[in-house]
Amino acid sequence: MAYGKSVNLFLVNGKADNLVIAELKNWDAKAIRIPRIEVPACDRAELQQQGVFFLTSDKVDNNTTTEDILFTSPSAAADFLVGYSVSGPANWKDKKRTALKDRTDI
Repeated sequence: MAYGKSVNLFLVNGKADNLVIAELKNWDAKAIRIPRIEVPACDRAELQQQGVFFLTSDKVDNNTTTEDILFTSPSAAADFLVGYSVSGPANWKDKKRTALKDRTDI
C-alpha cells in the first residue's frame, strides 16, 4: 500500500513565480525552481548543493510572452503552450480547424 507524502514549498521572495525551494521529508536533496535570469544574482547556499533544478525563462509574464520566441518545430511550440509533450502538427489548426498535418498547401 502506498502512503502519501508532504512536500514543503518555500517561496523565497514571497511569490510563486520567483525562486521556489521544495523539500520532501527524509530526502537529502531539494527541488529548486528559479527563473534563469535570477541565477547569476542568487547567492543562496541551496544552489551549490545537490538537488533537482528547474530553470524557467523570464520571456513570459502573466501568461503573455514578452518577446518573440523561436521554436525549432511545431511540436516544441505546442509543448511550450500546454506544458507537456504533444504533437504540434496534429494540434496546430487554422481558422477552418484544419490540423497542420492535414494541410496540403504547405
